[in-house]
Amino acid sequence: MSITKEKTKHIDELYFELQLWIKEIKFYKDELVVFNKRLGEVGEKYTNKEVLAKLEQFQNQFILQNEVADTLLHDLKEQESTLAETAKEFSVAIDHRSFSDHPIMRDRMDSFVKIYRELRNDYMRFLSGVM
Repeated sequence: MSITKEKTKHIDELYFELQLWIKEIKFYKDELVVFNKRLGEVGEKYTNKEVLAKLEQFQNQFILQNEVADTLLHDLKEQESTLAETAKEFSVAIDHRSFSDHPIMRDRMDSFVKIYRELRNDYMRFLSGVM
C-alpha cells in the first residue's frame, strides 16, 4: 500500500502560476483574433467548396476554443481572488503556511494548451497548403 502525499506550495508560487496561466490564456485569445481575421482574408480569395468548408470548420473550432478560454480565464481569476482573500485572512502567518497545489486547474490548463496547439498546427498546415 502506498500513501501519496498531497503536493503543497507556498501561496506566492500558486499566485505566480495563476498569473502565468492568465497571461497565457489572454495570449491565446489574442492569437484567435488574428487567426479569425486570416480566415476572412482566405475566404475572400477562394470559392472552392472544400476550402470554404475547411474554413468554416476552423471558424467553429476557434469559436469553441475561445469559449473554453473564456471559461478557463474566469475560473483562473476566481482562484486568484480566492488566494488573495486567503492571504488577507492569514496575513500574519502566510509565510509559514503551505497550500494544496491546484492539480485540477493544472490538468485543465494542460488539456487546453494541448488541444489549442494541435488546432494551431492544423491551421498553419492548412494555410500553408492554400497559400
